[in-house]
Amino acid sequence: MRASARRAAGCVLAVGLLAALAACSAEGSSADGAARVDAAASAAAVARQAPADEEAPAATVAPGAAAGSVEVLPGPFVERLRLSALALSEPDAGGAQTVTGQLDVVSDVSEVIALEVRVDCYDAAGALLGSGRQVLDSAATEQFHSAAGVIGVPLSVSCPAGAAHSAILSVPVLVNE
Repeated sequence: MRASARRAAGCVLAVGLLAALAACSAEGSSADGAARVDAAASAAAVARQAPADEEAPAATVAPGAAAGSVEVLPGPFVERLRLSALALSEPDAGGAQTVTGQLDVVSDVSEVIALEVRVDCYDAAGALLGSGRQVLDSAATEQFHSAAGVIGVPLSVSCPAGAAHSAILSVPVLVNE
């Protein structure tokens, strides 16, 4: 009789523990589930938002920039880069000009998925001649990846036809892995 009472008490205790465990895990999963649903809903809401439009280049800038100068327009992506040796070339025989330089991604050592550099070219009076772009992806930047970041990416952006006096460089897109 004593053995069956112990067995019964053990069964009651085991059932009680299982019930308590089930209640705790159900409570945790419903709270976790709600958090997961909220996070998923938030991510979906963000994904549905249209990307911010890129700011249009200024139609004119104050004249007075040094001939051949390249100014870097401040922006959120420029802060993650180091730009060096920026120059606006003299016109070649066909009148074409190019902004050249070097770009290093120093804020992150992960792979560059997408990088876009825009150059707005201006004449001596400060009027916009037009814009050119260089678009790079992971394949174009892979050989420059190192432990220090993505180092030494050559920049070469053609200016549209016209006698460019100066240029303004911006980085509208930078996506890292």
